Parts: sequence; C-alpha cells; structure tokens
Amino acid sequence: MPQTVDPVDTRAHSPPRIQVASIPLYLLGPKLSIYRPGANDTPPCHCVLELRIPQVVEDDPTVDLTARWFVDYDLSVPRSLSVAPGGQAVLPGTFDRNLTVRGPVIYNFEPDALGITDNSDHVVELVVGETAGFDDSATTLPFRTMRTGYESAVYRFLVQINPPIGPTCPNELPLRRTCQ
Repeated sequence: MPQTVDPVDTRAHSPPRIQVASIPLYLLGPKLSIYRPGANDTPPCHCVLELRIPQVVEDDPTVDLTARWFVDYDLSVPRSLSVAPGGQAVLPGTFDRNLTVRGPVIYNFEPDALGITDNSDHVVELVVGETAGFDDSATTLPFRTMRTGYESAVYRFLVQINPPIGPTCPNELPLRRTCQ
C-alpha cells in the first residue's frame, strides 16, 4: 500500500511560538504594576518593569527572528505605531547547531522615558516573527504586518502605572529601582 508523502504542515513558514510555560509566574498576573518615583527617588532614580519572555520556539534553527515591543499600539495614534525605544531585538539563527529554542527576549518598560505621564493602564505587546517576514512598508498594521506566507506570535502584558507607594520604588521582581 503506498504511503502519503504530503507534508504534515503545508505552510511555507511555520510561525514562532512563545513558550508561556517559561514565563516567570510573577509576570503572569492579569495586571502588572509599576510605580511613579517616590519622594526619595529624585531624578535620575525611577522604577523599571522588566518584561521577560525566556523562550521562543522556532522549528527552523537557521531562521533569524525579530522581536518587537509596542506600547499602546493604536492605529488612531500615529506615535504609538513605532517600535518602542529599545524594543527591538534579533534572535539569530545558526547552521552550527540544531537549536529551536531562542531567547530570552527582554523589554524594560519605563513610563517616564516613553513620555507617559498618566497613572492608568497600558498594553505592552511583544510581536515575534521571522526577520524576512516583516513588511515594514505596509499601512494596515505598521511595523507588525507580516508578508504573505509568514505569521507572527504575539504576547500582551497589561501594565498599571500607579502613584508612588512609599519613598522609593519596591525592589522586587519584576520591578527594579534604577539610578543613573
């Protein structure tokens, strides 16, 4: 009896997969909190929220991946359509080893550095896709649209910005007090 030779996956490029099980538990809450500088946090001290995706799986170990972070991506707000400052990283592929797991992908969310002045909720999104798959000339979803045949993986964090809770930023994960 003849065997089928049809591939199991007929997609030209399989999408990367964000391994949710690898994300630290303290980042899996429904809402993460960050605090404005307190009375003793004179500039340049402030709170930083470290968002971390430890593992991204790509079946093809030779493909380069690009990770892009966006804050409050909204088509009606043009300045929100760009990749967040410091929010792009390349996860290079290799021909030397058969590694399908890449990472970590890290973004340090700093509201003041982004010009966010309100104490409210904000959405921070990670978009991961093959580097060659991003169509940066597209106008439908600028800097996020994938070319035909490519798919991206998306993970969202809901972040609440709060007034200070004390004289300084709490120094516990995922928060970090940073002074420059």
